[in-house]
Parts: sequence; structure tokens; C-alpha cells
Amino acid sequence: MAGALPTIVWFTVWQATVTALGSIVFGGSLAWLEYYWGIKPARWFMALMTLPIFLPTVLVGLGFVLVLGRAGYVNDLLIMLHLPTQHLLYSPLAIILSHWWYNVPLAYLAVRLRLNSLPRSVLETSQVLGARWWQYWPTVLWPRLHSTVISIGCIIFLYAFVSFALPLLLGGWHYQTVEVYLYTLITQQFNIAGAAYVAGLQSLMLLVVLLYAQRFWKTTIELERTATILALTSGRYLIRFLRLSCSLIITAPVLAVVINSWQRGVENYIQLWHSSFNLALIRTITIAIIVIVTTTILAVELLQLQQRFGRTILLLILTISPVTAGLLWFSFTGKSLTALTIAYSILYLPLAYTIISNRWASRPPQFMTMAQILGANRWQTRWLQWRWLQPAIVQLTILGYAFVVGEYALALLLTPFQQGTAVVVAMQWLSSYHFGITTAGLTIIVMSMMVFAGIILALQKLYDSHS
Repeated sequence: MAGALPTIVWFTVWQATVTALGSIVFGGSLAWLEYYWGIKPARWFMALMTLPIFLPTVLVGLGFVLVLGRAGYVNDLLIMLHLPTQHLLYSPLAIILSHWWYNVPLAYLAVRLRLNSLPRSVLETSQVLGARWWQYWPTVLWPRLHSTVISIGCIIFLYAFVSFALPLLLGGWHYQTVEVYLYTLITQQFNIAGAAYVAGLQSLMLLVVLLYAQRFWKTTIELERTATILALTSGRYLIRFLRLSCSLIITAPVLAVVINSWQRGVENYIQLWHSSFNLALIRTITIAIIVIVTTTILAVELLQLQQRFGRTILLLILTISPVTAGLLWFSFTGKSLTALTIAYSILYLPLAYTIISNRWASRPPQFMTMAQILGANRWQTRWLQWRWLQPAIVQLTILGYAFVVGEYALALLLTPFQQGTAVVVAMQWLSSYHFGITTAGLTIIVMSMMVFAGIILALQKLYDSHS
């Protein structure tokens, strides 16, 4: 273990660094070009860039296998064109490409949000004074943008550092990240002491990154544009080309999974129907609802505590990766659905608290004080608080369902063999190379996310109409 660990840690840090830098360069550049040329992104493109947030990593990883594998769609096309085939799977490049797939849209959305909060008058004034973009960037833009770039870069680094399903599917055992190595120590070598040592080392490294990133965490509020400028025709063509390229790249693995699930018609779905997948999906939905309710209540209650205390809890939980959390509960309680539900709730709490606290920070001045002056009692005041937090609760409900349904590492470690979650049961078919049934199960999981989000949004709209 001691001999392999430095190499694994180095590879994990290296691929996470390349992921963060590449995501910032590609995603941030697209957001910057749109801002510089005054081109407003289309709604369909914004929806497409948020799609990776809701997709399970196992679906994306399997989609890359279907697209880039030796018998994948890309090689089929190359053979038809009488061109040499490519062999990207089980390589560092495959892992980095999949991480870019997830994080380039995240960098784009974060940088674009920050750019939209900057007054356009600053850019226009610099242009009137004759400043070129290479002069405007270091002297005007970067001082206002660097905190966002560094903080989102650190977040992407953390995502890539603790990634599990994508390296497992696309890197194999030759290119293991720390998370994959932890999993092998627990499940194959049964080396709990060694796994605890590696998990502690990983948490310490994550803490260092988080302490550095915390200096740049700021809540940005999107402002209305104060002015617009005409875009160059060449700029519009470049933006359209970049958007088209991003759209093709984002949709390719998803379409590959859907197409593969329908290659044998409804046979895959019929076979899935007669398996244990239905019970697993119901079990997963039940766990998701419990996790959402629990984390929502805890996040709201944390608002009543000191803000510094809430941030400390958030920081400590963020240092725990999914596999580390699974190791902790596996060591103390063993495999159980109760342990899985508690682990999900703990890992989702930082995001839930962030969404709730950001919404609460945007309340009108003296919101609670005015309610008390107008005669609201304790329970009425709390009800007003929940009413104001309603949009944030809807948001974290949809995200929470996607998190629980799509999280693979925790479910793989903590679910009993006969009580697996939907994603675990779907992926069990992959070990016997039943790609069609696996992709059919993952397609149903994504469809359940869409249905759940639609129901929540419909209930919110119905509630607002009667309020």
C-alpha cells in the first residue's frame, strides 16, 4: 500500500488540477466572449449547460464508454470512413474528458453570473478610451473576477479529486484516484486500517484546499445590465460555433445511453420490469424524500445559530468524501439503509445550508423585526420565515432528489445486497455486459428525476396561485 499510494495521490492531484484549469479556460472563455461581445445566451443553451448537474455520474461514465469504447459509436464512424480507430478508454485522457464534461458548464455558469453583476459602463468606458481586450483583462476585469475564478476553480478541483464513478468506469484499475483506491481497500483487500489512513490523508488535503478557497467565497447577486454594445459579426459566428460544439459534446453521452437502451426495442425494459429494479427505485425515492426533509429542517435550524458556527460545520463536512463517509458508517454500523440515509443527509447538508442561507440573506431589511412589530407570534414568525425560504426549498428539493438517486459510491458501500438502490441494481447488469438493460435502468432513473422535478414545480405553481 505504501508504495502505490504516492503514485495514486499524485495522479489524483494531477488530473484534478488539469480538470480545474481546463474547465476555467474553456467555460470561462465562453462566458467572457459572450460578455465582451454583448451576446445574450439562448434559453435552450442555458438549460443544456445546467443538464450535467442533474445527471448521475454512472450514466455519464457509461455514455462515454458507449461513445469512445473500442466498439463505440465513434469507432463505428471511423471504420465507416476507413480511418484509424481510437483507443481512449482506460486512460487519463478519458477521465479528464469526462470531468471536463461535468465541470466546464459549471465554470461557464459561475463566471457568467459574476460577469453579469459587473456594470457594462466599465467595459464601454475602457473601449472609448482605446483599451484593447488584453489591456482591459488584467487591469479592469481580473481584479473584479479573480475571487470567483479561484473559488470555482477550487470547487471543481474538489469535485475531480473525490470523483469515484467516472475514474472507476473510464480509468479502470490502472489509473486509480484516491476514491477508487479507498474503495478497493475496503471491499477487496478488507484493509480497514489502511483505508482509514488514506481517508484521513485525503480529508486533510481537502481541508487545506477548502481553507484556501474560503478566502474567496462570496455571494454574487445577478444585476440587470446597464448597457449593451453591438457584437462583431465574426464574434457571433464564433459564439455560435462554440455553443454548437458544447451542445454536441454534452448531449453525446446522454443520447448514447438512450439509443443503446432502445436497440432491442422494449425487451430491455420488459426484462428490467421483471427484475428487482422497481422495488429498488421505490426504495430510492423513499430515501430521497427522507433526506430532503431532514436536511431542509437542519439547514433552516442552522440559520438560528451563529453564522460562523454554521460555516464551520459546512467546512468540516465538505472534507468528507462519499467513499470516506461510506467507510465511517461501514466501520461503525455495517451495511444498512438507515446508515445510507444518514450518510446522504450529512453529505447533502452543506449544499442545503448554502442554498437556504443565500436565500435568507436576500430578505428585506428588518424582515423578522417588522413581523414582530405587527404582532406576529413565534409560530407565525417561523411560518413567515418558511414562506420566504420557499423558492430555496423547492430548489434544494429537486437537487436533493438528483443527488440521492444519482450518488453511486455511498450506495455501493452501504446498501445490503438484497436492498440496493436503483442505480446499484441498474449497474449490477453491467458486470455481465448487459449494456442494454443497464442503460434502460439509467434512462428510467433520469426520467424519474424529470417527473419528480415537474411535480415539485407544479405544486409550487399551484401553491403560489392560491396564496
